Amino acid sequence: MRIATTGRRAAPTRRRAPGPVRVRPGPGAAGPPCRSVVAVVTYRRPRQLAVLLDAVLPQVGDVQPPARVLVVDNDPQGGARAVTDARAGLGIDYVHEPRPGLAAVRNRALDAARGTGARVVVFVDDDEVPQPGWLAALVAMWERTGADAVAGPSRKVLPQPVDRWVQASGFFLPRPGRTHGAPVPAAASHNLLLDLDRLRDRGLRFDERFGLTGGEDTMLTLALTAAGGTILWCEDALVLDPVPRHRAQRGWVLAREHRTGCTWSTVHLSLARGLREGVSARAGLTALGAALVARGSLLALVGRVGGSDVRSARGDREVARGTGVVRGAWGGEVEEYARR
Repeated sequence: MRIATTGRRAAPTRRRAPGPVRVRPGPGAAGPPCRSVVAVVTYRRPRQLAVLLDAVLPQVGDVQPPARVLVVDNDPQGGARAVTDARAGLGIDYVHEPRPGLAAVRNRALDAARGTGARVVVFVDDDEVPQPGWLAALVAMWERTGADAVAGPSRKVLPQPVDRWVQASGFFLPRPGRTHGAPVPAAASHNLLLDLDRLRDRGLRFDERFGLTGGEDTMLTLALTAAGGTILWCEDALVLDPVPRHRAQRGWVLAREHRTGCTWSTVHLSLARGLREGVSARAGLTALGAALVARGSLLALVGRVGGSDVRSARGDREVARGTGVVRGAWGGEVEEYARR
């Protein structure tokens, strides 16, 4: 992971959305426009992509008209093409987007989905496994409520045996406090339905300044709710997320907490309007980060002295996140998704 320190990012400029994207349609693409597209953005994960597609394809007929599946390949060599070709005739469209960064490839997915005439796009990560009824649950909630977006849970599946510190940290546990059908202020894009018309009407796209750091989904969904949009939680739209062994380690968890804290600050600074609001946001984020470091340090110390793995590990997490919040408040960036 590379850390680069910069000054505050320039304010975003409002750009005209690009024209239609060339989509290489799979066989069977002819016919009336579909209403929903499942968009899978992928980068050099052919085995996981194959598992995902085999879980998604049986569900496309669960919604009417049937959904199409769109694979947007971020590999400069186009390695995912072989995976989609192996499933020719099953309603998969392929788009190649070689520009690095999550935001660039997600925006390409938005444009390609619009090009099919779809009303909604459903994002899912290439290493996840949607469970039966996943797609129908997301689309049904959107149809029933008219929400601008619908988000669902991702249940982590850890390799066994689980590292003792990782187990105690609770990092991979589901986030508590979310209720089926209730609004949420923001959402991750790994299991997210977006109403394309509502995004267009508000001039919203994924911010490409966050392409290498992550946080483009937080930025988009916070901007959506700030503009009056509604994101609803759909507990029934479950995906499983198998965690690779190299991520189920203390070092990776702490690095991700640090990066998340850093990105959180950058997003909120970017949403601040004007100098006064920006100064206030920076001060508040700095205070928040310092408080997390102080509280986490105390919790970790109490845990180590008292022999509590849970307190020790969760204190370590708070310290990592707090240092990231402070770093981000003062221009720091963690480019977790930079190509090596």
